[in-house]
Amino acid sequence: MTRVDSLSADLQTVLRAGAVLGGKFTPAALSVVAEISNPAQIDAIIQTLVDEHLLMAADDAFTFRRELVSSAIYTSLSRVIRLKLHRLAVSYWQAQRQERAAAQQLAGHLARCGLLPQAIEVLMNAADAAEEQDDLSRAALIYQQALEIFPDDKGVALRLERLQQRLTGE
Repeated sequence: MTRVDSLSADLQTVLRAGAVLGGKFTPAALSVVAEISNPAQIDAIIQTLVDEHLLMAADDAFTFRRELVSSAIYTSLSRVIRLKLHRLAVSYWQAQRQERAAAQQLAGHLARCGLLPQAIEVLMNAADAAEEQDDLSRAALIYQQALEIFPDDKGVALRLERLQQRLTGE
């Protein structure tokens, strides 16, 4: 963490945003969560973090070079800052509804904000849409994520069981 602590405030802000976003994140997502609206500035910060070997390119996105760094940054955030950044991530993912993984990302950040009913609603709507599009395996994955948030929800468990029976042809 001393290496991260020695970086400029802007670089640290973007690293915090990336840690909250988790996994792979785009410059657009970092821009929203880090509250840096200048695309040239966010690109320059990302390039510096890549040059510093903290981030690396991953397809059309970026990720932490070491998961341990991401985890350390995330756990070092105060509860207030973590909640604020998750709410900014919610704002970002709400605007990305057309992306395939948007609902799952949105629900994850809603859950981390303590907005569990909204998270489950987003997931149930996404699973229903996947079933309507006959994408049963995607629907099953979404139901599984819903069960991770609400492990005791019998309705979600029944929907997943019914869907798995359809998938296996029973």
